Amino acid sequence: MGMFDSVMVPCPKCGKPVEFQSKEGACDMSVYSIESAPIPILYDIINWPVYCEACGQWFALIDPKHPPGRRPRPNLSAVKVRTPENPDTHFQGMKWWPDQDFSYQDIDEEDRPLSRECPENAGQFT
Repeated sequence: MGMFDSVMVPCPKCGKPVEFQSKEGACDMSVYSIESAPIPILYDIINWPVYCEACGQWFALIDPKHPPGRRPRPNLSAVKVRTPENPDTHFQGMKWWPDQDFSYQDIDEEDRPLSRECPENAGQFT
C-alpha cells in the first residue's frame, strides 16, 4: 500500500469525520483539517466525491473558481529553472524541490522551452 496524506472533513449530513486522501503532499501519512492542509493538497481533493460510511452520504469539496467537470488540457512547456539552495534529497540520492513555493522568479529561461524530445538514454540509470 502506498503512502499518502489525509484531510479529515466533517460529513455535511451527519458531521462524522470523513477522510480525503491525497498523493500531492509529502505523503508521510500526515492528517490535516481543511484549514490546516497545504494548498497543493486542497487542489488535489476538490471535486472528488467521497462516501461517508457513518450515514451513507456521498459528498465532495467544491470551489466555484474550480468547477467540477472535464478540465482543459494544459499547454505545457519544459523550462530551465534555477538550482535551489537547499534541495531535499531522497534516500536514493534523487533531488526534490525544497518545501517552498515555485514561482516565475525561479525560471531561468522562461521564453525558451526545452525540447520535448527525450534523449536516447532517458530513463536509464548510470
